Amino acid sequence: MSRSATHEGVRGRPIQCSHCGAIPSPSSTDRASTLSSPHPMPTSFVVKVDVGSEKLRVAFENVAAHDFAAVASKIALAHEGIQVSNLGFVDPGSGSLTHWNSDSHAYAMQAAGAEAPVAGLTLRLSELPDGFAGPKHRASQVASCEFCGVAAVMCASGEAIMPVSQMANQEGTTYLLSVPRATCDADGADPDMEVTHPMVIFCVDISASMSTKLKLEGGGSMTRLECVQASVAQQLDVLRRQQPDCTVVIMTFGAEVSVYTDGGNRSLIARRAHDNEADLVAKGEQLGSLCSEQVSNVAERLETTLAGLKPCGNTALGPALAVGVGLASGRPGSKIVLCTDGMANNGVGAIRDRNAVVEFYGDIGRRAAEEGTSISVITMEGEDCSMENLGTCADLTGGQVEMVDLQALSSKVGAMLANATLATGLQMTLIAGKGLSFAASEQQASASVLTNLVGSVTSKTDLTFKAQVAAELASKKDLSVPLQLQLRYTRRDGEEVLQVFTVQLPVCSKRDEAEANVNSTCIGLSGIHSAARLAQRGEYRAARVELISTCRLLQRAMRTAEHQESYLSFIVQAEKLDGFMRERESQEKIFGSESSGGAQRGRDDDASRSMYQMKNLSIDELSSRA
Repeated sequence: MSRSATHEGVRGRPIQCSHCGAIPSPSSTDRASTLSSPHPMPTSFVVKVDVGSEKLRVAFENVAAHDFAAVASKIALAHEGIQVSNLGFVDPGSGSLTHWNSDSHAYAMQAAGAEAPVAGLTLRLSELPDGFAGPKHRASQVASCEFCGVAAVMCASGEAIMPVSQMANQEGTTYLLSVPRATCDADGADPDMEVTHPMVIFCVDISASMSTKLKLEGGGSMTRLECVQASVAQQLDVLRRQQPDCTVVIMTFGAEVSVYTDGGNRSLIARRAHDNEADLVAKGEQLGSLCSEQVSNVAERLETTLAGLKPCGNTALGPALAVGVGLASGRPGSKIVLCTDGMANNGVGAIRDRNAVVEFYGDIGRRAAEEGTSISVITMEGEDCSMENLGTCADLTGGQVEMVDLQALSSKVGAMLANATLATGLQMTLIAGKGLSFAASEQQASASVLTNLVGSVTSKTDLTFKAQVAAELASKKDLSVPLQLQLRYTRRDGEEVLQVFTVQLPVCSKRDEAEANVNSTCIGLSGIHSAARLAQRGEYRAARVELISTCRLLQRAMRTAEHQESYLSFIVQAEKLDGFMRERESQEKIFGSESSGGAQRGRDDDASRSMYQMKNLSIDELSSRA
């Protein structure tokens, strides 16, 4: 594939190490040599040639294996009927028959060496059939991977392109792996492919408890449902002005689940389907084809639909969520905003015991993440909604969780919708060279590889990971370890992208030197993320140790005003998290550890919300000290 540069990146898929997956630096591929291979190239080997019904065996002694001319000449002399130009080998990468020539010989020998010990290397060739028009292998060089140390980087092989240097703007290197959907349509590449806009689904609880009245500060009262209606109506106006092309769908759930499709038609989900997740998702997918109207054209009608909602029945929250995920299927970047004041008690996802983990919420969250749909959950202050379960959906899909005073509901919903999805299906891969490793990573020869499926991301998505340095590296001078971050994701226009960042991390043995110029914000954020994950699992002591260790590191490294600001931001969030943990530990002392049942059981919604929010805390939220 020819490499064509654009203002956004380089069109094509880069070559990668077949062992650890790292993308080599241009300098390492420039140094590649046909002599470098996973095994030393031998001077003694065997070539077996199939010519018709004959099988020819040619032994080589004291002949350089990479010397095509010498090998071809001896084969030609071994049998008068052999036409060397008409021989081929099976490419182990593609499984197809490939021409054997001066360009492909090195690759053929390297492939043979990978399948057998050097002492017994055998190259197998066969006569090509008449009229053979298979691929002619291009000259391939092999480079040793700077991360895992294995000679497994095939240069100029197949359809992959050579890697390019990183940009000076700290955006790494961007490879464009596919074309946008609009380009496909314009070129007529896929006439059946339709450009679909993301969907915003307001999933509104209309159970009987939503008729509860609340007193307003200025006098008077409103029911919970009226507060939700007013908030959603306000956001419809914002969407009409700021995202006029998006499709907005109103869903309601009480004893029944209803979806309001194009034309204001109300589709009722049969109650007999409430207990079958697959049927509910399928029904949502079916109804999704009936939801295509842009909010700019139907905002007034949607407001009328909202105003006509009446509270009744129990809470079929799980069935509504399953239908909503089906509705958004095939529309990456869609958002589901779930507003509820109670615990699910009807159909799939029904929570019979608030202390139990309901698997449905993890399953539906993963399904939504695969579709590029985010789920955000808003519950009412003072109500028990089992946030420990509901929050799982938001956690897996890049959504948010909030417990609100209903008078502040509109601003919270607005903030969720304003946080636009930048990309979907994000897969993050970290590859570190020898001596550097991550928790839960896999070892590939000398490299440590960590892969994490993130899903949908926004401008507030900030991830942190901790690396461990092997003790033997500390004694070496002037040493650096390569580290590569690969971000593979799909943009909102459907274009698939691979973004690559590669750095050389210096290693030193002196603490003062290592802490001389740290990124305090990153350290503080990582400490909060790690402690929140531990606390969510019920490991409160380990979480507190993490906070204390981070605090001491920030204190030691404090040298500038910026360091002081980062330290104060960390302290504000750490004290909040520590407060929740101390409260939980006090409850366990009073009621016994059995009341906690581990990570989740017994924790109230406010504590659960805090854990979810802090393990996904962004840099902006950390710095705001809110």
